[in-house]
Amino acid sequence: MSSETIYIPDIGASEEVEVIEVSVEVGEEVTQDQTMIVLESDKTTMDIPSPRAGQIKELLLNVGDKVATGSPMMKLLQDSLSTDQSHSMLEVSQDSGAANRVEGENFAQQALLVAEKACAQLSEQQDQTVLMPDLGTDGSVLVIEVSVKVGDALTKDETMLVLESDKSTMEIPAQYSGTLKRLDINEGDEVKTGAVIGVIESTFDQAMGAHVSSHDTKPAHDQSTAAESSLTPLSMKNPEPSELAVARQNPATPSVNDANENTETTVYAGPAVRRLAREIGVSLQAIKGTSSKGRISKDDIKAYVKEILNTPATAMVEADKMPVIDFSQFGPIEKQPLNRIKQATARNMSRSWRHIPMVTQFDETDITDLEHYRREVLPKQIDFKVTMLAFVVKAVAKALEKFPQFNSSIDPDGKILIIKKFINIGIAVETPQGLMVPVIKNVNHKTVVDIAQEAAHLAKAAREKKLPLDAMQGGCFSISSLGGIGGTQFTPIVNAPEVAILGLSRSSMKPVYDYNSQTFLPRLMLPLSLTYDHRVVDGAEAARFTVYISNLLNDIRHLLL
Repeated sequence: MSSETIYIPDIGASEEVEVIEVSVEVGEEVTQDQTMIVLESDKTTMDIPSPRAGQIKELLLNVGDKVATGSPMMKLLQDSLSTDQSHSMLEVSQDSGAANRVEGENFAQQALLVAEKACAQLSEQQDQTVLMPDLGTDGSVLVIEVSVKVGDALTKDETMLVLESDKSTMEIPAQYSGTLKRLDINEGDEVKTGAVIGVIESTFDQAMGAHVSSHDTKPAHDQSTAAESSLTPLSMKNPEPSELAVARQNPATPSVNDANENTETTVYAGPAVRRLAREIGVSLQAIKGTSSKGRISKDDIKAYVKEILNTPATAMVEADKMPVIDFSQFGPIEKQPLNRIKQATARNMSRSWRHIPMVTQFDETDITDLEHYRREVLPKQIDFKVTMLAFVVKAVAKALEKFPQFNSSIDPDGKILIIKKFINIGIAVETPQGLMVPVIKNVNHKTVVDIAQEAAHLAKAAREKKLPLDAMQGGCFSISSLGGIGGTQFTPIVNAPEVAILGLSRSSMKPVYDYNSQTFLPRLMLPLSLTYDHRVVDGAEAARFTVYISNLLNDIRHLLL
């Protein structure tokens, strides 16, 4: 097995460029075309592939080194190619590059002459067709980002598209300043050199002035150097004669390397980094690059993913905000600002939904006898109307005494359960301003009539905006009743820091089988919906809780004892 020194191939630039990533290790088996290092120039990043398969014997450079065409890169153990052959191939590559640079100098002069001739033929303002510049390949290249839209006011060199080949990414800049009138390229398209990108409404001075200025002020040597640099595609190969012929047909075509890297839509990252981001589903727009000039590296992606995994759910959701949509583009709209109560409710409910793993237990209870007592017997004893809600509040208070885990709160770090020795129950009240939840204090020490009177007083104060602040504090458990409106079941949201909430729907007559008479009897059934915090309450405990409440409401004697 022979050892071959691998050199930096012709990268189409005379100056040194920086090594920003070494993608292989000593002893690693590599395949042909596998990325070995990543280089960075002022305009682009480039992957340098392995010319053949083999095993890495020695690395001859490190991250941060400056290298140029012909610099030694690493030593490769392989069988099929000798060192002499390798050196021979390098000499051929260097000779080819020199020839192409001479050709580039000639082309620069020709391009400027063509530009000057075109000046006399252009009107002061006209539509300019924007063509895909020389991509350095005969194959198709994928469009991975479209940074502009029709109607945008563009400046020359502003990024319009981002393309990706197997080895590099490239930004396609606007060739003129002006208004984008037409766009023929979409994200996901496969494009080639010379493809029509769109049409820009531009002026003569904007479209051609830069070429004239360059010709008038720079010496001939500088002009050829600039032309050579602008014609170097991101594949980092010098243009072949056939490629130069294509470029001569479009003398105003800028280089794909001339993208403005300061635009907000630009993501400064190499192809290997972009490929990794796509594989793990990470948006590069969300990552801040820590390398030179803000370039994003693989380590930046790994650090970002690690931060996301260690970020509390609240921060993640806050960062993932809903998109802003202009609905007026679809038809007439009316904007109504949310009042402070609705805004506060939205914040509280969103916070509860984010923090609490909620489960809802559904049940129903036979309230036939209780309803008869409430409607027929109780009015003969008192002159105050007692609602079904008051009986439910009393039943819940008894259930909280029997099942204290429902009368608790979990501390923020999730390690301590705080059991409350008092029973305060909140009742959801619909008001013109929005939903409010006043709290009945010390329910376990009050009668059903006391509860009914206080509930009525609190509901009236809430609707009249006279509810004191302390009347909405200190709740242990909440009840939301929709029985007066309708519905069969619903899933109420736990009002954090409480751990459960009971929902009441409209009661209805149902046939219930009676085992004593062996027949179906009409019974008034009240639907129950218990939503609970699964960190504190298990499913079996929730079922026992609703069954206990059902039994209390089913037999008035149990409730009054």
